Amino acid sequence: SVLYEVSAQRPVIAKTGENSCVVIVGYDEFNVIIMDPANGGVPYKKGLNDSKEYFDKYGNKFLSFVES
Repeated sequence: SVLYEVSAQRPVIAKTGENSCVVIVGYDEFNVIIMDPANGGVPYKKGLNDSKEYFDKYGNKFLSFVES
């Protein structure tokens, strides 16, 4: 459901530690596209399986918004 929000043009914030988050801004058939403010916000790709393991590690905590 997280990637559904991204496909609807709504970025998703993902918690990745005590005081850190990344923003999921896109995806393709094989990768999730992530921007990390800690590295200057430069987008990078992480494989779908690697992304699942990465976000599982941090409890799958995501934040997006719903338009009314």
